[in-house]
Parts: sequence; C-alpha cells; structure tokens
Amino acid sequence: MFILSKLLTEEKVRLQNTYSTVIGSNKTQFEVFFEKYIERRKTSGLADTTLYNERLKSNNYILSQFKDMNIGDISNYDIETYRNYLNNQEQLNAESKNEVISIFLRFCDYLVLFNHLKAERYNDFKRILETFSTKGLIKSGCKGIYDINDFNTLISTFTDSEMKYKLLIEFIFQTGARGGEARSVWVEDFDFVNKTVRLHTHVSNKTGSGKLERIESLKTDDERIPELPTQLCKDLLNWVLDNNLKSTDYIFYGVKGPSSAISENALRECLKKHFKLADLNPIRVHDFRHSHICVLFDENIDDKVVSDRVGHKDISTTRNIYDHVTKERKNKLTSTLDKMFS
Repeated sequence: MFILSKLLTEEKVRLQNTYSTVIGSNKTQFEVFFEKYIERRKTSGLADTTLYNERLKSNNYILSQFKDMNIGDISNYDIETYRNYLNNQEQLNAESKNEVISIFLRFCDYLVLFNHLKAERYNDFKRILETFSTKGLIKSGCKGIYDINDFNTLISTFTDSEMKYKLLIEFIFQTGARGGEARSVWVEDFDFVNKTVRLHTHVSNKTGSGKLERIESLKTDDERIPELPTQLCKDLLNWVLDNNLKSTDYIFYGVKGPSSAISENALRECLKKHFKLADLNPIRVHDFRHSHICVLFDENIDDKVVSDRVGHKDISTTRNIYDHVTKERKNKLTSTLDKMFS
C-alpha cells in the first residue's frame, strides 16, 4: 500500500511539473497531459499494435477536437458537441466510435486519479458520451467457436462471385492468422512450392479517412511462417493466376483493386449475410483464429506447436483459450442434461 501511495505521489508531482511547463509554451494543457497519458500507457504492457492503433484514433478523433482547450475549460456542451462530431464520422462504424469514446474516458479517469478533473465532471462526461448503438454489428464481446462442421456449413453458402471472401475466411480459420495479418498478405509472402506463408505485417487505418496502411510489425513483433493445408494452397494459387496478381499485390484486395487491402467492415458485412444463410450464430472475425486453436487442441496437437503456429509468446495464452472453450462446453452439456431430464 505504501509503495502504491508513493508511486501515485511521484506521478502527481510529475503532472504538477508538467502543468507548470504549459504556461509560456505553445501546447495546451490538454495536449501535454494527453501526451503524458500516452507515455504511461506505453509502460502498461500493452502490445505495440494496440498502442499504435490507440494513438492513431487519439490523434484523429480526440486531439483534433480538444487540442486547443485546457481541461478545466471543457464543458458539458463541448462534450455534447464532440459526441455529435463522432456521430457524423461515417468512415467509423459504431464499434469504432465506441473505442474512441473508451480512449477518451480512460484519459479522463487518469485525470481524476491525479486530481486534474473532478469526479463529478467525469461522470457528466460519461453520461453524455453514451455508447453508440451496435445493433446489427458483430460485437467485440460476441465470442464463439466453430468446429469443422460449423465452418463447412458456413463456407458452403459462398458463391463463386464471393471467392475472395471465402478464401480469406478459410485462410484465417486454417492458419490461425489474426484478421489484420490475413488482410495484409501480399502474393510474395506465399511459398506455393513449400506450402507456407510469411506473416510479418498487419493493416491499420492510419489516417482516419478510411485509408488502410500495411504496417511491418505484428502484435508479438515476431514474424512466423505457418504451413498451409494442400487444398487451401492450391485454391490460393489458382486465385493468384486467375486474377493475374503481381508479387506486391494484396491477395485479398479491396474495392480499389489489388493495390489496396480489403477492409474489415467489408468482411464483417459479408459475414453477416452468410451467418444468416448458414443459420449459424454470428462470431467475430478473431473467433475464427480461436476456432483454429481449438480444432488443433481437439486433435491433440502439442501445446508448443499450436502456440508457435498462432504467434503466442506464452503457451499459457494459447492454452487458456482452449480451457475457456472447454469450460463453456461443459456448462452447455450440464444445461442440456438438465433440460432433458428435469
């Protein structure tokens, strides 16, 4: 308790010194404190890509609106205006808007902790910034796992004209790649002879204007080269040849052609349609990765092999995903038995 109190005191002193430097500088109090907040987030153990995306959203949708203000000058009216501003950002879906709001409120909570914002004001801000409706979206909290039968049922609903989306979903489910990694792969990342793919990039919205950038880093900062199932490898090669794709083209390209990556929103909208066609419960894109992990564990593949394949530095991270699913399966079994024999 003493150590925590000491750390808080030291942080408050740093913030007070920061406040003193604001006077006479070209930066507002909001700007300086937000930079300090971001610095603190860097020491919290978050992945580099998480911090990178959070900083981009902060620059584009928070600092752009508040950078000319001091914290004490922000009124409830300013927060209402800010919410209307977010509401008009058509390039962001409801889920992304909620993420921006979460970042802003975490910053406000940080200010409350160090006595630079009153708790009452924070509560007012939180009340005004009620979360945007996510009706019709695949929510981040909507977790689920597909087995092989579920997956094959889903894939069977895709037509030839939707081959790109079909291959992308198959790629994530059969390699355990993260969605951003899968959407970022170029043709040159594939070794069709040895049936492998090099995962070393991800795509991110860098400008806030809908433009996707290919970033040369992963969540774990380690590239990996998983093997591809033979049929998937053949299908991907045929896709490359049929579409005359070049080495630096995105294999899962967007509406602007092979020079741009497919967007996450486009993939989600496609999945929403096919979940209904397949009469399956909707799951997140990331849950296809979790499904891959569970399928391998169900086949008794070694923990370390699975962990290396999906890019987890800690084997326990991989195992915890499977253990959580196993627990849910047991709970479902108990519930089913109770209904059958009650």
